[in-house]
Amino acid sequence: MPRNTAAVAFVRGSRYEKSFIENTKEYDEIMAPLPQEDERRYKKIKAALTDHSTFADSNTDVQYFTNLLLKQGRKEEARGVVRKTFELIKRTQLEKYHKAKDENKEQIELDPLTVFLKALENTKPELHTVKVVKAGTLYKVPVPCGEKRQRFYAMKWMIESGKDRDKKTHKMHDKLATDLIAAYQHEGSLIAKKQELYRICEMNKMYATLIHRR
Repeated sequence: MPRNTAAVAFVRGSRYEKSFIENTKEYDEIMAPLPQEDERRYKKIKAALTDHSTFADSNTDVQYFTNLLLKQGRKEEARGVVRKTFELIKRTQLEKYHKAKDENKEQIELDPLTVFLKALENTKPELHTVKVVKAGTLYKVPVPCGEKRQRFYAMKWMIESGKDRDKKTHKMHDKLATDLIAAYQHEGSLIAKKQELYRICEMNKMYATLIHRR
């Protein structure tokens, strides 16, 4: 029998009384202090649907990173890795915060989204190499890296780093959180990957003119 979509819509819409207000989905709005007159202080709020992006998930870079993590269509698994990574970053930074001296606490970033975005920015390479065949010889030619390619490289390295772990004692989000915090501070394996790419570009800089002769 065909499914009665009208009835389903009615049931879903009738889950909440009229007194409930819509939930907030924008990260900046959620994190902002509530004004005294805001009705969210005293009214009940509808729960977010599973297909709604909330908190860090609403950021386009986080969404793109989650999509790169997808394997065999298991999107919820990929989202789980990202959320556990952010949770571990938060716990790690909070632990540092509580152990730090009062004058140093302001220097410790507690927002995992900020840590992720800064780590991403620090990991993005400005140069990469492209393959050029000249007179039957293959050359790796250094060229400027576009914004989309920069983001792809950085996230690809993050995912590879997360997979390169001791599977018996660590899970992917453990390694990811550690590497993201290190990259946030311009340290660790992700920064090393960018430096290695720069080293290859430096070794092949004499071939840069080949691009203009193609």
